[in-house]
Amino acid sequence: MKGLIVIFFSLIFWGCASKFIEQKKVEEIKKNQEFSQLVKIKELPNKPSQSTPPPQKVEAKRKKAKKRKKIAKMKKNKNTQTPKKVISKKKSEETVQISKPFPFRIGEKVVLSVNYFKVSAGTITFEVLPFASVNGRKAYHFVARVKSNKVFSFFYKVDDWAETYVDQDTFLPLAFNVHVNESQHAKEIKMYLDHKNLKGTYWEKKIDKKGKKESKKKVWDIKPRAQDALSVLFYLRSQDLKVGKTIHTFIADDGKNVIFTGKVLRKEALKTDLGTFQTLVVKPEFKVEGVFKPIGDIYFWFTDDDYKQLVRFEAKIKIGTLVGELVEKK
Repeated sequence: MKGLIVIFFSLIFWGCASKFIEQKKVEEIKKNQEFSQLVKIKELPNKPSQSTPPPQKVEAKRKKAKKRKKIAKMKKNKNTQTPKKVISKKKSEETVQISKPFPFRIGEKVVLSVNYFKVSAGTITFEVLPFASVNGRKAYHFVARVKSNKVFSFFYKVDDWAETYVDQDTFLPLAFNVHVNESQHAKEIKMYLDHKNLKGTYWEKKIDKKGKKESKKKVWDIKPRAQDALSVLFYLRSQDLKVGKTIHTFIADDGKNVIFTGKVLRKEALKTDLGTFQTLVVKPEFKVEGVFKPIGDIYFWFTDDDYKQLVRFEAKIKIGTLVGELVEKK
C-alpha cells in the first residue's frame, strides 16, 4: 500500500523544514546493485507513427471481419456451425476486447492540481513515456509525479515520482520504482515481479535528515496477474468500464498481496477548467489478506471515451479531503 500512499497522499505529511535531504545523501541510497543485475531496462526509440488506435474502432473492425468470415462459412455449409464453435468465437472476441489494443498513447499527459481545504498544495502528473525493453520484453513506461508548489513548500517540500514498466502484450507489470525526496526523509523503492514463477522482490532504502539509514528486502509469493500500485490505475483504464460493474485484481506491494476492487458507480458530466467531460466515477477498495484496510474513501473520475483518462480524484483523509482537479491534458 505504500506505493499508493506515496503517489496520492505524500502531500499531507506535514513537517517543520522546507529543505530537501542533501543530494549527496540521496545518491547514497539510489544504488541497488542486486536490482540492476536482475532487471535490465533499456529505452526504445520513440516512433510517433505507431500510436495506439482507439480500442473501440479497432474492435469494431475485427468483429466485422469475423462476421464476414462467419457468413462465408455458413454459405459453404450450413451444417458446419455448432454451438461449441459459437461459444468459442464469443470467448475469442471477449479476450481480444479486454487485452488489445490498450487505450494508451505515447506522449499522453494529464496534470491535476492537488487541493487541500480548497488551497492548492501542488500537482500530480501522469505520463505515458516511450516504450522500453525490460529483460528483452517490450514494455509501456508509465510515470506519476507529485510536486509541491512554492507556497506549500514553505511548510513541507515534496518532489516524488513513481514509475512502472508494464509488458505490452500481457499487461503485467515487470518493474516498479519509487523515488521520494521530502523535507524529513528520502526513500528509494524498487520492486521486480516474476510472473512466471509468481515471485515478488521488494527493496526499500531510506535516509532521514540526520543521516540515519534504513533498508529492507522482501521476497514473497505473488498472485497471478498481480498489478503494482501505479499500474493498477492504467489497468482500470484497459477494462470495459460500465455502471454497476466491479473490477477485481491483486496489487503486489511491500511483501503483501492486496485485493483490489474498483466499482463503477455512475456516469457524470464533470466541469473542469478545460471544459466539460463525460466521465465514469469509480470507487476503489483494498483488502490485505482478506481484511479490509480503510484508508479513507477514494473516488476516480475517468473520461467516458476510448481512452478513459483520469481527470479527477477525491481522497478523504483523517482531516479533510484531497481533491485532484484537471489543469492540463494531452
